[in-house]
Amino acid sequence: MTSATSIKEAPSATKTEATKPRGQERQDHDISGPKPREFSQSNVATFSPRVRLVPIAIARWLYGIDTQAVMARVDNAVHPQHIRWAFNIGSGRAGATRELRFWVNEIGAPEKVKKFSIEQAVAEILGQRQSFSRGDIEIQWITCSQQISNLVSKGFFKEKDNRLTRASLETFLFTRWTGNNPT
Repeated sequence: MTSATSIKEAPSATKTEATKPRGQERQDHDISGPKPREFSQSNVATFSPRVRLVPIAIARWLYGIDTQAVMARVDNAVHPQHIRWAFNIGSGRAGATRELRFWVNEIGAPEKVKKFSIEQAVAEILGQRQSFSRGDIEIQWITCSQQISNLVSKGFFKEKDNRLTRASLETFLFTRWTGNNPT
């Protein structure tokens, strides 16, 4: 409940401020559109060194472009800023809605991974480990436990002793790489 004294103490807007349409408070506001973010590999990696694949929202934010522009970079191999290392981690059938993840190393420093083969990229993404807990993949690929469960139940990921096998993750990334198969 507001007392009369607190109402009297509250600052009031001037007539000119109150009559300006929203968004015109600052005349020097730049409305030309999103600007690309300045970033480097070290900046990207610092948001978590464990993260290997990031969702499209991160790619959009880093590049300062919308989803369609990111997808154009993924789907068009001759695009001057082609995003080569994108993976569809969706648990649906082929042709279903894609749930793309982007290799953080490419987003941060594309020139360093431009000449990588799929084998080299997958080896870098997975590292040296031979098995992974579900939680590790949730963190590394920025996904949820339900997604991991769906991928296990549909046979995309194999488990041994309650851990995801490297071989199944490798196979999954090879087959879900958008450079291999755009679906």
